[in-house]
Amino acid sequence: MGLKEVEKEIHQRLESKSKAIENLGGKEANSIIAEARDKIKSLTSERNKSIENIIRGLDKKESAFENLQARKIDLSMRKDIMETAYSRAFAEAAKMPTTKRKIFLTELLKKGKKEIEAVGVYTNENDKGIMKTLAPKLKHLGIIETTGGIILVTKDGNVQVDYTFETIFEETRKTSLKGVSDILFGK
Repeated sequence: MGLKEVEKEIHQRLESKSKAIENLGGKEANSIIAEARDKIKSLTSERNKSIENIIRGLDKKESAFENLQARKIDLSMRKDIMETAYSRAFAEAAKMPTTKRKIFLTELLKKGKKEIEAVGVYTNENDKGIMKTLAPKLKHLGIIETTGGIILVTKDGNVQVDYTFETIFEETRKTSLKGVSDILFGK
């Protein structure tokens, strides 16, 4: 074996090892590239899922906010309707004819006398005459600014029972709010 043949054999071995290393490097590079692509796909998928979750969360918040706004509007409208109903009822009570007013004041007087031993009464100008005929023994203590009704007072003046229309309607409003709402709007 001559020098040329040895050189050729060494050259072939080097070339073979070089190709082997190149193939190995190519395979490793391809493996790294494939792994990187898989990682990119995984990260992209995770990011897309995260974005979808964020969008769903925002949609839920937006929907909840819209529902809250609708509820506020609904409650405001219901309140306005109820206020209108109470105002109309109060206006009707204020325009009550004298015959009905006399019956109503009689009932208020009976109820008040059960609560206190009244000796005096406050009324508005319109009810003054009716009270003098209903309870002549009660001293008329003065005219008050009210749509109607009475305020009964004890002898020492320390205890009063307020049966003015304003007080009756305000107490009725407080105690019957739920019932009126159920009647107007259902349960």
